[in-house]
Amino acid sequence: MYQNRKRVNTGSTPALSEGGQGAGILPYSPGVDLLRAVCTRDGIRVNARLASPGQADLVVFDAQGRAVRRLYQGWLDAGTRDFTWDCRHESGCPVAAGTYFIRLSTGGRTATARVSVIGR
Repeated sequence: MYQNRKRVNTGSTPALSEGGQGAGILPYSPGVDLLRAVCTRDGIRVNARLASPGQADLVVFDAQGRAVRRLYQGWLDAGTRDFTWDCRHESGCPVAAGTYFIRLSTGGRTATARVSVIGR
């Protein structure tokens, strides 16, 4: 299976949010937060928190800023949610090794997590 041929590194940079725990998290935007991106057997699990309900868009971008995969688009209630990226493009093909950015946008606010996919 594809996941067994890839290692994923989510870095070691702590979250910049209030009391946040996480890896590879970039600057904090009040009301929306990506708490952590964790490598799992199924891919990369992204833990997101919204302070208030609203339309949300969760997208994976490559280092050149191209959208690789949309993980979620629609309404989200306030609270914490988990999403999983299987390290594949929208087409279903495995992504190349490299740095990727997972961006959560909602209500004019954005949070971004940096992850690295490392091939064997």
